Amino acid sequence: SCNRGRWTDRLPIPTAAQLDAIETVIVDAVANCRPQGSKSLVLANAAMDSVRAMCERSIEAKDIHLSLVSGIFSDHPNINISLSVDGEEGRKYFVDEVLPAVEKASDWSDVRVCESPLRLARIDALFMGEKVAIDWQNEDGVKLSKLLSLYNKLHKDVLPLRAIVRSWAEKCDLTNEAKLATHHAVPPVMLDVMLIHSLQQSGRLPSLHEVRDASGKDVLDENLDDILPMVLSTPWNLATVFLEFLKCFSVKDARKHFIRITPGRASKTDSKFNDQYLHVMDPFRDHPIVLFKKNFQFYFINCFLTSCVYFKTPRLRGKDGSVSEALVDVDLFFGVSRKDDEKKEIEMPDKEDEESKLLSTFGMLKINVKDCDLSEISSKVDGLSAVDYNYSFDRVALTGGYKCEEQCTQCDSTNHKVDKCPQLAVPPIEEISLDDRPPHWKCELDDVMCSVFETGRITPERRRELWNVLERLHAAIRSHFATMGIRGTIRLDAYGSSESGFGMNTSDLDLCFRFAEEFDTTREEWGCTERQDQTLAAIQIALMRNPRFGFYRVFTLPTAKVPIVEFATWVPSGEIEGDISYYNELALHNTRLLARYCLWTKDDLLAKLGVFIKRWAKQCDIGDATKRSLSSYAYIILLIHFLQRMQPHPLLPVLQE
Repeated sequence: SCNRGRWTDRLPIPTAAQLDAIETVIVDAVANCRPQGSKSLVLANAAMDSVRAMCERSIEAKDIHLSLVSGIFSDHPNINISLSVDGEEGRKYFVDEVLPAVEKASDWSDVRVCESPLRLARIDALFMGEKVAIDWQNEDGVKLSKLLSLYNKLHKDVLPLRAIVRSWAEKCDLTNEAKLATHHAVPPVMLDVMLIHSLQQSGRLPSLHEVRDASGKDVLDENLDDILPMVLSTPWNLATVFLEFLKCFSVKDARKHFIRITPGRASKTDSKFNDQYLHVMDPFRDHPIVLFKKNFQFYFINCFLTSCVYFKTPRLRGKDGSVSEALVDVDLFFGVSRKDDEKKEIEMPDKEDEESKLLSTFGMLKINVKDCDLSEISSKVDGLSAVDYNYSFDRVALTGGYKCEEQCTQCDSTNHKVDKCPQLAVPPIEEISLDDRPPHWKCELDDVMCSVFETGRITPERRRELWNVLERLHAAIRSHFATMGIRGTIRLDAYGSSESGFGMNTSDLDLCFRFAEEFDTTREEWGCTERQDQTLAAIQIALMRNPRFGFYRVFTLPTAKVPIVEFATWVPSGEIEGDISYYNELALHNTRLLARYCLWTKDDLLAKLGVFIKRWAKQCDIGDATKRSLSSYAYIILLIHFLQRMQPHPLLPVLQE
């Protein structure tokens, strides 16, 4: 079998006639996607005016974004609007005031509030029969749409290519909107980013983020129409560029690099991003647009390979109009057993028909190009015209006859979807009566709960060990930062269960890193994502470079919900594990609030209940957020919520009130 990156060397170079035949097919595929933008833009503005009229408070910012701005139109494109209102509680007003107003309006129907793929508050609705999505402050979506529209202006073929790629992805079932929630599809804008990345890699397009005008000003801040020398006029062959795009992401090496259209690190060798996964980076958030599920990524990348093989292989039309055999024999198969070198081969179909049966993917496809005489093939195709070739643009041909089986996002089973997952099924709850319990039962349970707390609570000795670790961390980081020319004071503040009153003797050490007051003038600079990554990397080096500080298993998790540096160290009572986050000030505030609640009750009542519930959740295997259950912090919040609402007399107040 061939290496996925070298297989094209075994196929003949496409002739001009073959490329013309391919171009005819891919252009015809998007022939129906004619610009309907003016009508949709009028409707979008009318929707925006309707929302503005409903709002009692002034709308501070409004933008139409995604397809209507970036240039991709269909007969019925979705209308995407980003909205914000003035005031500090804008999001609350968005949901509590704008949503009911839209629901009551006569021009609006099927209104519902939901969460966008970027976890923004969203109102989905129909306005005069057309789909409208109103996002709360989707600034990145607006900026990305405008960026794509600028790339459209660089070359006349960028927009047609984007339409072709989107049509190809739709045929392969890669952008099915209904499957986005289960992570078995990607948003179409991700394909736009991948296409522009491949055009940049081939030298056909520049990175607009790196282009400056004559005065040195960022081109993104200017009207591109005023910078005529930048506009590219060299004609492209659409078929050639489309094949380059397919090949670019069909190779295994595509996963070893970041797919991005902005300046930044390209290789994953210096990061904790898994090089087994494809990472297409959002140009404005420096974060993957999509986090792939493993089985869908197999299918996603395989589609690039099967489509590229299909179009690169010369396929001639038979004399009677039927499709003849391909001139090159290509096998695609899954490796099943290395020991026996078993493989499951498929025959590349030529068209979609009722007898075509799609097979499920279960891994990365391998390719075997049978030995052939390239000179003999060249002589066969020499002198042929485009009409002598036969290609189609249907799903079976493009996917090689494969489909992606949807997996349950909870348990990864292919036998059901997440809404039918037995792990999430709630068993019938029977009413439990305590009246039939013996009189001493409550006293015994009380003794058990007190014993769990007293035997497991943090001891003074453990406190001293944690303090010693904190001092060593300070020393290690200050020492390394001094070599970097950073001589100001740093702060490491503990948060979490060790400080909230709900800690045990085995609690980890959670710390928040901040610069002290003398750095306040540059606080905004240090708060950006790039500075965060640099600082966490510097902390990692600080803990690793000098063994005398005693830290080991030090590594950075930049893609965690809160990026951290994890570490371990040894103390007299055993090993202590900990992590350092960057300006995680919300955690500090939460910790102080929980500590105040603990002090509110007599005899450590709240702490005893909280520690016991955390222990109970761990024993029942429902207390680990990494296993998709609730975190220990969530159980404490549930407990406080319950005690605040006990009848007739709550045991806890609402301290914020």
